[in-house]
Amino acid sequence: MQTAKQRMLSIAAGAALCLSGAAATAQQAATPASENTAISQSITVGSGETFMNIGITTHGNMIKFESPAGHEHVNVGTLSEGYFVFDVGTGAAWYDDGYSESGGGGATWGPTTIAPSSPTTVVTTRILRIAGVNVYKLTTVFQAGTGGPNVKVQMTLQNLTKVSRTAFVARACDFDVSENVTGSFANNWGRTRHTIFAWNDEEGSFNSGPAKYGMALSLDGASVSGAPHSLALPHFTATTFVGETLWYPAGGWPYTLTTPATLDPFGDGGHNHLSDYEARLTVLLPTLAPAGTTGSSRTVIFRYNRT
Repeated sequence: MQTAKQRMLSIAAGAALCLSGAAATAQQAATPASENTAISQSITVGSGETFMNIGITTHGNMIKFESPAGHEHVNVGTLSEGYFVFDVGTGAAWYDDGYSESGGGGATWGPTTIAPSSPTTVVTTRILRIAGVNVYKLTTVFQAGTGGPNVKVQMTLQNLTKVSRTAFVARACDFDVSENVTGSFANNWGRTRHTIFAWNDEEGSFNSGPAKYGMALSLDGASVSGAPHSLALPHFTATTFVGETLWYPAGGWPYTLTTPATLDPFGDGGHNHLSDYEARLTVLLPTLAPAGTTGSSRTVIFRYNRT
């Protein structure tokens, strides 16, 4: 998101979360109340065209993706990469996109940890609370992939309460492919059912710079434990939409995600666009059983690829 903006989070009883953006012509971002874009841990692999360096914050935001050397695709302009958790039963919601973080419906953040578990893996944990009570533990594992520049992002949500719970999780990133080579933070955008792409067109006169690369955010194969992929919602949105609901479709959650026709509940088209967008993938998890029982944790795996 490369325009200056102010955000407001509000939740009405049982439903509506809305993040509002105010567009401005300058590329300087307003400082949010809670910003976490400092890199705490890095992973570096490969060489030449396969070189990749990613940077991760203490809160679990992948705020840097450099590949190959000298070509940055995330750490440009307003730094935005992160995640969202929504508790269906209470309407509580937590979000952290690096640029800002907050919670609604009584949601607050608890303790956070970050540590490398190997030269190619970093693990973060966060406790999610409602009215001061620990409700979820979110564990995120970042692991460099093989076969080209890519990162597996495995998110596991663990129920810490004595009752069953239903939750959505999402991953989002503001791609700016090849350090704003276009000069306007714009890239070409498109999507399939489980993947969002941003790229610089090899033949496009608008993208006439030397760095013809692309980035993608996708679900990683059969990665949702116990849930069909029909429950995945790929979406990208213009960062200049005033009043755009950044994490919610119209009407709020729960949303019936069962057919291709439901892939555009936000109503912005979802077609190939040339603009400054943010990619977002939202997944409904299977029911989380009470703490200490089978099924109390659910995992979804996302993947970032540079092409």
